[in-house]
Amino acid sequence: LASSSGGARASSEGAFATEPNADGFSGAELSAALDHLAFDALQDIMEQFEVSRGIEVMGTMRQVVIVGSPGFDSRAFRVPWPRGTCVFEFGGAEAHAAAAATLKAASAKPPRGCSHRRVPVDPFDVAHQPFAYGDLEERLMRAGYSPEVPSVWLFQDSGFGSHESGVDAERLTRWRDVCEEATELMCAGSRVVGHVPCFFSNSAGAFGEALPRELAACGVLAKCFRMTSLGFERDDAPKQPGVFVGTKRRPSAREAEYYREQVVLVETEHGDEE
Repeated sequence: LASSSGGARASSEGAFATEPNADGFSGAELSAALDHLAFDALQDIMEQFEVSRGIEVMGTMRQVVIVGSPGFDSRAFRVPWPRGTCVFEFGGAEAHAAAAATLKAASAKPPRGCSHRRVPVDPFDVAHQPFAYGDLEERLMRAGYSPEVPSVWLFQDSGFGSHESGVDAERLTRWRDVCEEATELMCAGSRVVGHVPCFFSNSAGAFGEALPRELAACGVLAKCFRMTSLGFERDDAPKQPGVFVGTKRRPSAREAEYYREQVVLVETEHGDEE
């Protein structure tokens, strides 16, 4: 639990896996890479919005959202997040219950001044969890997420599971659907980090070449990196040899709607002069 977020769906023992397995789930090295990338991204957001612009951030206004590690992620407890950080973690109800019991038994707590909120939905569980557009927003908002505030989104082992015939295409479709809604919940300036899914890392051309194009369609400027280029001695697993990092450039749906409303108000002389 202390060394990796675990990449597997809930097991009968409620364990937190730490090594790559037959399904291509990540091991400790890839998880460690994401730890550093997510932490650095949050620090960059703090520098950009809190220090440079002098915006005061209080309470849960520093947001980290973990998607794809279904309730068995320990980053909220082992990463030294800055005070005021709220970590939102997606996962199925059973996985959340098992993880909460394990963490309670270990007396694990988030860093001082931080909080951890469980979001009861596993959007990448294609076999057992139906997904409709709006599911992420509904559950996140209920947990206290603020889409108007820059956030860091971390995609852990997204798009992996069984190797049944036809499942890969379904997982790719689900991945696109989840990313589309997730990016609409990120305001401009938010960051995205994650493992490069197998259906992008195995494509022809440069490593992960198709992934930045997919994310660009969602308003995210992204790059892919092999593990070896990040200083690791080897690529962690054949199906997940690298990570991606990105920045949300396009305004979110809420921001765009706000701007449209302000334009209408200004045109009718009722808007905010600033």
